Amino acid sequence: MHTGNGLLRNKQAMGNFRLGSASGGGRAEGGNSGMTKFEYKFELNLGVDDDGVVDNVEEELDKLGAEGWELIAVSPCGKDNSYTGYWFMRPLNSK
Repeated sequence: MHTGNGLLRNKQAMGNFRLGSASGGGRAEGGNSGMTKFEYKFELNLGVDDDGVVDNVEEELDKLGAEGWELIAVSPCGKDNSYTGYWFMRPLNSK
């Protein structure tokens, strides 16, 4: 969600969403040539509270890691790069 000035305003508006899934490398067990399928997740300003204070990035990363998410990229986001985007992936059915 964007506000009138084009910037995201709160953690709820920035939340997570599923980017989709894709196939990646790897062989299935038993020698089958099936490809591993992945799902992707994007988080904006991970560990930032509603007041814009960064306080628990490591805790949030640990929680996502325990759910099987692997951090694959971090990038500045937004019109003036005032936000940080975190991209994650995990094999499908690893929930």
